[in-house]
Amino acid sequence: MNRTIFFFAFLICTYAQDVVFPKVFPKDTFAVVSCSDVKKLSEKVVTTNMFNLITHPELSHLKNNQNFSKLLRDFSANFEFASNLNLHQLWDLFAGEISVALTDVPNGSKPPQMVAVIRIAHKKNLEKLLERVTSKIPEWKHEITLSGHKVQFLKGLENAYYYTLVDDYLFVTTGKSLMQNMLNNWKNPSNNLQKNSEFTKYYDKVKRPNSLFLYLNVERLVNSIIRLSADGGLKNILQALGVRDWRNCGISFAVDDAKILTQFYINIRRKIDAKRILDPSKLLKKRFSFRDLLREKKKLEDRLKNATLLGNARGINVFLPSGELDLAISKFIPKNTWGMVALHWEIAKIWHEIHRAAKKIEPHSYKEVQGYLQQTEQTFFGFRLQDFFDSLGSNYALFHLPQSLQKIPPRFIAAIEIKKHKEFRSYIENFLSIYGYKLVSRSYRGQQIFHMESKKNYYHGGYGHSEIRKILRVLFGNFAFYKDGKYLVFSRFPQNLMDVIDHVADKHPAFELESLGKLPFSFACYIDWKQVIPPVYSTMLSFPHFLEDKLRIESSDLPRASTFLEYCDRDVITMHNKRGALHGKIHSNFGVELPLFALGFAFLIDEMWSPGVDGMIDEFLYYLKANKKSSELVDKKRYYEALQLWEKTFYFEYFRRIAKQEQKYISGLYKAYQTKIQKQLRSHFNNSHLQSWRVKGDWQFENNILKGHNTSSSYYNPITVTTGTEDMSDYILSFEVKGIEQNMNVNFHCDNNDIGNTVTIPQINALKERWVPWKFKVHKKRITYWRGIKHLEVLSTSESGRIRFSLPQNAKTQIRNIKLHIPKKIQVVPAKKPVIVLECYDTVDPLPKGQIGTFCIAITNAGEIPVENISVIVKTSSNIKLSNLQQIPTFTLQSQQSKTHRFQAVALEAGSATFEAFVRYKGQTTKILLKEYTYVNER
Repeated sequence: MNRTIFFFAFLICTYAQDVVFPKVFPKDTFAVVSCSDVKKLSEKVVTTNMFNLITHPELSHLKNNQNFSKLLRDFSANFEFASNLNLHQLWDLFAGEISVALTDVPNGSKPPQMVAVIRIAHKKNLEKLLERVTSKIPEWKHEITLSGHKVQFLKGLENAYYYTLVDDYLFVTTGKSLMQNMLNNWKNPSNNLQKNSEFTKYYDKVKRPNSLFLYLNVERLVNSIIRLSADGGLKNILQALGVRDWRNCGISFAVDDAKILTQFYINIRRKIDAKRILDPSKLLKKRFSFRDLLREKKKLEDRLKNATLLGNARGINVFLPSGELDLAISKFIPKNTWGMVALHWEIAKIWHEIHRAAKKIEPHSYKEVQGYLQQTEQTFFGFRLQDFFDSLGSNYALFHLPQSLQKIPPRFIAAIEIKKHKEFRSYIENFLSIYGYKLVSRSYRGQQIFHMESKKNYYHGGYGHSEIRKILRVLFGNFAFYKDGKYLVFSRFPQNLMDVIDHVADKHPAFELESLGKLPFSFACYIDWKQVIPPVYSTMLSFPHFLEDKLRIESSDLPRASTFLEYCDRDVITMHNKRGALHGKIHSNFGVELPLFALGFAFLIDEMWSPGVDGMIDEFLYYLKANKKSSELVDKKRYYEALQLWEKTFYFEYFRRIAKQEQKYISGLYKAYQTKIQKQLRSHFNNSHLQSWRVKGDWQFENNILKGHNTSSSYYNPITVTTGTEDMSDYILSFEVKGIEQNMNVNFHCDNNDIGNTVTIPQINALKERWVPWKFKVHKKRITYWRGIKHLEVLSTSESGRIRFSLPQNAKTQIRNIKLHIPKKIQVVPAKKPVIVLECYDTVDPLPKGQIGTFCIAITNAGEIPVENISVIVKTSSNIKLSNLQQIPTFTLQSQQSKTHRFQAVALEAGSATFEAFVRYKGQTTKILLKEYTYVNER
């Protein structure tokens, strides 16, 4: 927002005279800021006290001025890079008027449309500038013809912008129909701002030669805000606060006698609800005859024209001074006063209106607050505040009483008109008695001076009374006053009032309110800086810690008081409020009102034209900075750092698509450079495990050295290099590193998300410029390494993964001699062996005694190679006997071949019989025993 204030304050310092905006701006324009001769700016500004003081050599070295100068130089350099024009050349483009407005064309536009008219001196330079700007988005630039003029427009942005050159003027709008309206008015003015009677009245009231003019239809603005409130609650609040009574305002700014002269005319006349007053149902309830009904209706219509009724302010408007200030109050004010404030203020009405507005806004809460207020009045004041305010009049003055020794604290005197003197005095006595004080009097030159004095044997009457008593003493001193006609004159000490009495009685020269401007006044303020600065400045310099801590400047760097006095004169503010019509002037050295009005107008545009001019200016400044910075980074092949300037697209609203286009362009350069460096790394390392590389950030690989060369520390994300394979588990990694800044992380066993176990190599300043070797032994569940002579170990949560080097964003670390050693594992090929399947079984069980049974042996080669030299030897128990026992010759079985041998045996005796077979073959070192049991029973 500070940049927006500076921008509009800069405009406000320019001057308007012959302008064309009333001719071309639509009739429905409700906000205008116009300045018309920018060429006179350089001639006028250098004559003001403000400019001469700021540019004085004694202030130029202050830190704030130096920061501003640097900001201006940076902006100029960034703008020149983007447009090929420096600020001086840009200034030369303008020949006169610059007018900006908010308008409601077409009717009901949300948000309202913006329009600008700028008088141009060098068309060719402007065309080059526009071409340079629009070249960023050529596909969004189009051309149409309106009213015989070729109009360019940018359609791809968040708002469409139309612009064209008409004679010496550049027209810029945010809508097609608005541009059409302006071009029609240029040829044949028919529906322009000159036809708006409200605008014409305010323009005529405040316009001056060589001044800037600002116009605002506040009523339309307030109504548009009310429409945004769905439940209508905002309408009631604004109604109660009197905001809905605001109509229009016109303000002009000019330079007069090396000072800023501000004139304003504001209408806050109360609006009368004619429909409610002229409600026929209310008239009929009174049972008038038809003639009486017409007469009553005529009275009510006359009431609507009653200026007094219209002037009854409500809400916050009652706080504005109104009516005519009594000039007789100036007799108390010395002519050589440092400063004074005088106003016509009806404080009783203000207090009553506070109650009415609070009751209207929050009726339920109002009852609770009212009860608390009544209790407070009884406990801490001893009277009703409404009664106290009713005893006061309408004229007030506060001024400084000069003294021979110009020191601070100043002697402030207040003069207040009193309606009810006795009641007022009783209220004061009751209030002071609560806190242990009483009023005593003394006579001086026929006047009774009253002042407060402590009571003896005082005991505080309640909680907090003793603290309030101390505060009263500190703030009000002896709280002295005396009566002079209808006025009471107040001061902290009676001695000051004695000087005032001398001033009035001796008829010393009094301050002339007539000298401030045209009478009458409702409010007048005067400050003589030549008297204020010396004592205030000298006192402030005696407290250097206050200046250095609060103002953030060194007291020794401050200029002399005489430097301020050279460019400081008196400030004057006058205003007359006649029943809601405010007309005033501000004649000041430093234009304190400028940033206030600029802030208000900027806030208006910011709220009415979402996402806001303030955001647009911020985006514009960031765009200029990023545009120049990214181009410099691209030239240095720092694509990653340049890309980050445009990836943060949340910075942009108006420039979002331009930022995306820049991001797309630089992203292509960055990806191509990534491919190049990854190819370099693959071709350099012969290790098969170092053929996969992922690079993030601005890395370089030159002369077998891998190094990062980013410079930005604005972002948290580090720059990284990832290599290796997913199945790497047991290996040795060694490398040399140089120039570690902050730290360098080496991650092991990283997964696809680059999450792994981290080993941090810290920065060692003594070794920063030396190559330091590092060696890591990586196992499945741990990583071991050495730091000096100290052996360290990191437990791992994973068993395998890639290697990742990670550096801070602004690091310039170098890495070389990266070596990866993975021990070769011996591949053991199992020998092919025969697979023999043996089976032994009988055919009869149990076997009767004397009978013959058969025993079988089945041999199968289930392996992949032949089985050779197979031999079978059989043996039986004594109760059975083989009938065909013979020697079985050795034999060979091919793969998947089987052979079965059968043996017949005679049962000799009853009991358990055993058949045993022993099998052996080539490669089998032991015999294989097979057994089969058969039971022999009796017949």
